[in-house]
Amino acid sequence: MQYIVQMPWSIIKEIATVLYLSVSYETLEERLGDLKNRGVVLNDGQTLKDLYDERTEYYEKYADVTVNEEGLSIRETIDAVKRKTRDGIKDADTRECTGTCEDTGIR
Repeated sequence: MQYIVQMPWSIIKEIATVLYLSVSYETLEERLGDLKNRGVVLNDGQTLKDLYDERTEYYEKYADVTVNEEGLSIRETIDAVKRKTRDGIKDADTRECTGTCEDTGIR
């Protein structure tokens, strides 16, 4: 049974700027690690690749801003987002991290 309620993209675009941080499937899979511990919910029979392909299609279609963060550090990603948005991100978490960044929640 799935309890996640999905809001229509048209509503999301009315109330927010949709930011798509694009990475390859391989990078996403590596970053996520253990899906259950990361809170990733898959439907019965659905794979992470299925979910990635489904979500990628939506983000590519509805994103107001897209940043390809493949190979970028956290700082480089933040800088790219700031460049692509008019006002930048206020109160962005600009902490640097090393390793897996488990203590910061940043991966």
